[in-house]
Amino acid sequence: MKIRKLTALLVTFLMILSIMPIAASADTAWRTIYVSPNGSDDGDGTQANPYKTLGKAQEAVRAINTGMQGDIEVRIAGGTYYMDEPLSFRKEDSGFNGHRVIWQGVDSPLISGGKEVTGFVPSQDHPGLYEANVDGVDRIMQIYVNGKKRWMAR
Repeated sequence: MKIRKLTALLVTFLMILSIMPIAASADTAWRTIYVSPNGSDDGDGTQANPYKTLGKAQEAVRAINTGMQGDIEVRIAGGTYYMDEPLSFRKEDSGFNGHRVIWQGVDSPLISGGKEVTGFVPSQDHPGLYEANVDGVDRIMQIYVNGKKRWMAR
């Protein structure tokens, strides 16, 4: 009976030891890059001066990842990120030297391929309706208002 208890205690101790390095490494990153819809691409990607776009964060990762000495985390703050073109990941966006590049959303960010429409004014031709100019768009396929699909006036 003593051998079973000793074996169980030893196995438990070894399991705890094997988890500790993983838990410790999950909390620390070699570099952390911050992105916020309220940031600026002229910033330096720190928490105090985050980048505004995911593309700028991707450029920052590419500038430092070949010399990685630990994981790089890209923390994407909550809000909406409007994308004019897809964000594509290739080999140069990956981790090197056995380390990872981790893109992590904080506070539920939304990445949108749409275009934000502002400047609504009452329609001169259709009383009770509002209209806005959308520069650079030939045809509108769908419209969402506050995250809900809506139908366009005909």
